[in-house]
Amino acid sequence: MTPNRFITFRMKPSPHSFAGENPNGFKKKRSEGRDLQLNLQPGQHYFIALSMKDKGVYVVRHFTPILMQKECAEAFTEGAQTEPLRPKGIEKGHMVEIVPTPYFPVCDASASPTLGKDLP
Repeated sequence: MTPNRFITFRMKPSPHSFAGENPNGFKKKRSEGRDLQLNLQPGQHYFIALSMKDKGVYVVRHFTPILMQKECAEAFTEGAQTEPLRPKGIEKGHMVEIVPTPYFPVCDASASPTLGKDLP
């Protein structure tokens, strides 16, 4: 993913596993234990932030993706000034789940602090 971007997916309510990839191309076997596991509920927004832990030196760098669920207000504070991510590089199976969103989703005041209600 490009820094300071967001993307919105509409996914089926069920357990899901989210993972990131090393942006420098080094492939490492996906470890399910490191993935973010969420049981998505109907009618909710979930906010997930991707960051990278940098290991290595100038010539050989390895980035470890870190996914964290964020509270709605914190996600909005961090993401309100960001732009939508172009879906380049998204796995084909997930392309149908992308919801074109021109702005970062707003938190619903009646929602729980971690989850935001779906907007109409």
